[in-house]
Amino acid sequence: MNLRSLCHDSKQAYNIFKQDGGNKCETNILWVNCKLAKKKLRQAQRQLDANNRYKLYYEIMDSYTSNQKLFYKLINIQRTGQVKKLTKLVIDGINLESSEEIRDGWASYFEKLSTLSTSSSFCDHQHQIVKRNIQNILTLQNSGNKGMQYATLDEVTAAISKMKNGKSPDELNLMSEHLKCGGQIVPIILKALFDRVLQERDVPEIFQSGIITPIHKSHGKPLQDPNSYRRITVCSIMGKVFETIHLSKISPDLDRLQNKLQRGFTKRVSPTNAALLLTEALADAKDRKKKVFVAFIDASKAFDVVWHDSLMLKLFQSGVKDEDWFVVYKWYQQMRSKVKWDGHFSRAFDEQQGVRQGGILSPTLYKLYINPLLDWFNKLN
Repeated sequence: MNLRSLCHDSKQAYNIFKQDGGNKCETNILWVNCKLAKKKLRQAQRQLDANNRYKLYYEIMDSYTSNQKLFYKLINIQRTGQVKKLTKLVIDGINLESSEEIRDGWASYFEKLSTLSTSSSFCDHQHQIVKRNIQNILTLQNSGNKGMQYATLDEVTAAISKMKNGKSPDELNLMSEHLKCGGQIVPIILKALFDRVLQERDVPEIFQSGIITPIHKSHGKPLQDPNSYRRITVCSIMGKVFETIHLSKISPDLDRLQNKLQRGFTKRVSPTNAALLLTEALADAKDRKKKVFVAFIDASKAFDVVWHDSLMLKLFQSGVKDEDWFVVYKWYQQMRSKVKWDGHFSRAFDEQQGVRQGGILSPTLYKLYINPLLDWFNKLN
């Protein structure tokens, strides 16, 4: 039954109830029918809202690498809509009300989130092992110059063409249109730059710099609470072209190791497939009159707290070596961001952990980081 029919039934039940005198008594069948009709309507409304949120969520997740139109549309909506409603931000019990105070508050909040920290449950021994392994890899990588791969002019041109138009400008106020309309000289210049990056094993600072936009998660979450926001980063357009080329080089090694249970950020695979498996399991249990126990894990601030050293170790172990590995390592060792709020930038701060929501490589690197958890589930059968 659709929402329109349920709305009609609810109104009709209410009118009949009122015409009978409106006696709110549990023994009054008209009152009971009125409540049941309203309950069905509310359930249908909540289910529709949930379905719309579910659909939008996965469209946003898929937009990082496939179609960024929705991704940037969300940013633009936030900048012109809900952001203006935030008149007070509360961080650590302190009320921040002026535009400057809120901007500085955001910077402090995201800087704290980007600062590597450990908890009592964190294994210090494992931490030291990973650190030593990274140092060994650096020594190994510095000792040779094998496997150097250069970007071809065709690769650069193709990567530029993949950039979406009409998106937010980066820190240099550059957009994809500047690269596409700059003529034949642009791919030549970028190729020379990218070749130099691999030769020098270093990354330009502008590639590592990002502009953070806090995006409210909605769903009734309080506007003044910073935990109600998702951190979205607008990255350098030249850096995104480089990331696109680099992703094509390292993807074969990473895709080969990806667990088949992974349903997010993967071409030709939808998270809806996982929902289908759950639905079928529930239906089968119902037919057999068996119980089903389901556990849902919500990784809080998942992208924001990725441990860089562990990520780089996994990247190396996946088969990404030499300059291809070293460039990613250097990129993540010196990342810095600033918050744009009310048309002005905050101070810049270092990002010691996390992958950026908005970076081309980020979804792939996060899949690599979380892959051992899925492998562990497989071993449990």
